[in-house]
Amino acid sequence: MKIKDICPVCGQKTTESADLTVRFDKGDYEVIIHHVPGRKCANCGEQVFSRETVKRLQEIMRSHPAMSKRRIETDFAA
Repeated sequence: MKIKDICPVCGQKTTESADLTVRFDKGDYEVIIHHVPGRKCANCGEQVFSRETVKRLQEIMRSHPAMSKRRIETDFAA
């Protein structure tokens, strides 16, 4: 068992690789990012990401300035 297989929230050994959708609130609108590589706990649903993935998510968030739209959807690989 690898340490990354343990959920940091519930401590169960149930995290599995997954293709995830992530939602963030940014001001008065929502950013939805599809196909984000990560791990998801089968017990509590917690999503866990690598440092590289978190950096990419931060870049995506910075690349979308405040807009009048209520929702922005993008793909992780875009």
